[in-house]
Amino acid sequence: MSIYAHTKCRLQSHSVEKTADGRLTLSDHRLFLLFVNLERGVRAKDFAYAQSAVDTIKVYLEGINKRHLLVFAYMYLGFSFGGSSLRIENSTEGKMTRTKTFQRHLCEDEILIEEWAWLMFKRCERQHFFSIVYRSAEEGRVDTQNSL
Repeated sequence: MSIYAHTKCRLQSHSVEKTADGRLTLSDHRLFLLFVNLERGVRAKDFAYAQSAVDTIKVYLEGINKRHLLVFAYMYLGFSFGGSSLRIENSTEGKMTRTKTFQRHLCEDEILIEEWAWLMFKRCERQHFFSIVYRSAEEGRVDTQNSL
């Protein structure tokens, strides 16, 4: 499968086709190519490359007033290296243990990419990016600059 077909399938698996704004990730040729570049960062297992690719996507999205679509870039990275499970335990001394188990062996950069992506995804959630994506489907075009 080509990198283009693989990227399209991955984006579709993140439900980009459920809203008009989400479909933009597939229909806007330049934006789609930026996601292809993001996939190259995943394949290279290079944190700096992946972070730079996300920054480029962010600049482009801000330029077209669709910053909320950045949530799909973080989801793309977060789901790139297979599944993981998280267990948090509190001890009697007030300490917390956080254990994350991955389904396969990951190199340090892969772990860093995934952890960074989920941290940034959580920030997107706090800024209500998902609600903006789905509100745009219900109300037509939304001015995301005033929503953020």
